[in-house]
Amino acid sequence: MNWFFKFCKSLYEKPIPQPSCSSGPTHNLKEIFDQMNARYFQGRLELSIYWFGRQSKSSRINRKVLGYYDAKNKRIKIHHSLNDPFYPPYFIAYVVYHEMLHSVVPPLLGQKKRQVHHAVFKQKERLFEDYTKAKEWEKENLRKILNGR
Repeated sequence: MNWFFKFCKSLYEKPIPQPSCSSGPTHNLKEIFDQMNARYFQGRLELSIYWFGRQSKSSRINRKVLGYYDAKNKRIKIHHSLNDPFYPPYFIAYVVYHEMLHSVVPPLLGQKKRQVHHAVFKQKERLFEDYTKAKEWEKENLRKILNGR
């Protein structure tokens, strides 16, 4: 199957329905989302959230994509490999908060490229209570994160 056919097919395939956006053995995304929404966004965000990617423990995270905000469909996707006891709750909360921020802090359109993580975004990102702790944990464990633990 060539790349063009795969691409076209992916445009028409619907996402696999998730039993629950909070499904998983370790972290409950819906609960984390609701806590972050109440604490930092006054409950105003109306987004869906679910896991994406392979569920295998051996799955690698390509290019460090831990999460993704889909603006068109107003949903947050968190990589399934993060649903593991190795990842502390504050780190998962940070990833969810980061993706939530993308829904309220739009990218800046520059002359050459779009800036997603610009100064205003980074300033708001630092408002997360455990920001320093989460960033330090990420830095210390980056190799394990990228290699799927």
